[in-house]
Amino acid sequence: MTTPRLFLLIIAFLGMTGPASAAVLVTIKPVHSIVTAVTDGIEEPDLLLDGTVSVHLDRIKPSVLRSLQDADLVVWVGEGIETLLASAIEQLPDTVRVITLANADLPSQLPLRDSHDHEHLDQHSDDHEFKLDPHLWLDPVNAAAIADIVAETLAELYPTQRQVYLQNAREFKASLANTVETVASHVSDVSDKPYLVFHDSLQYFENRFALNNAGVVTYQPQVAPSARHLKALKQSITDKGINCILTEPQFETSSIKTVVSDASINYRSIDPLASMLPSGVGLYQQWLLDTAIAIRDCLNPPAKTVE
Repeated sequence: MTTPRLFLLIIAFLGMTGPASAAVLVTIKPVHSIVTAVTDGIEEPDLLLDGTVSVHLDRIKPSVLRSLQDADLVVWVGEGIETLLASAIEQLPDTVRVITLANADLPSQLPLRDSHDHEHLDQHSDDHEFKLDPHLWLDPVNAAAIADIVAETLAELYPTQRQVYLQNAREFKASLANTVETVASHVSDVSDKPYLVFHDSLQYFENRFALNNAGVVTYQPQVAPSARHLKALKQSITDKGINCILTEPQFETSSIKTVVSDASINYRSIDPLASMLPSGVGLYQQWLLDTAIAIRDCLNPPAKTVE
């Protein structure tokens, strides 16, 4: 730890009034990592959803509801992602500060590429929020903005720790900038190569790094794609010379692997929820790198070693 950073932490500790730390709750791992970087040295926020299952399907445990009620700050993406939490968050008392990223003024906000096919839009077709692609955290530019929003909000809640939060946010953004450069170098040579994704969750990452998504297996990950759609995808693979399909660990993808049995097709798992990574500081940067490497190796697989 640098001397200026240590000085800021000491000042914050000595000048602290009220609770020793803010009770901060974050819903999903990648956003939790950003928030944890901002609160580093003060507290570690609680993670509500560990990412081992789809956030669209997760059941709300009574302990989660109690934690929400007792929090000082809740950070979530919005109803388009943590669908079942929406009602509980809507009913939180005024004493709980809530940051809804889908409603935040983030620099990158992209529309759903095929919103009418998304199951969670069925009853909300007139709601502008649900025309937004809610996977906002997949753009590192948004991640930097999220760090600033969280730091400013916590600084308002706990002004004696303001300088620590703001300094932490600056350090996170500096680290993130370095990671973005590395990610760009990983994918630059494959940016023009077409690929398919199983679930259309990667748009923000693709847009930031100029990748060539040639199609989506399903816009409703809980529902198996139709035989007609799979047939069209198979034809697209032939026509466009696609050799890569990106899957996700939360969703069953056997249907596409059964139909697309071509041995030349590479499969790599990308994980927008970072479910396999340990939570905390550094997870977000590691997730960016892992995603870039998975895409690169899917589109341009390493040569096999002959034994």
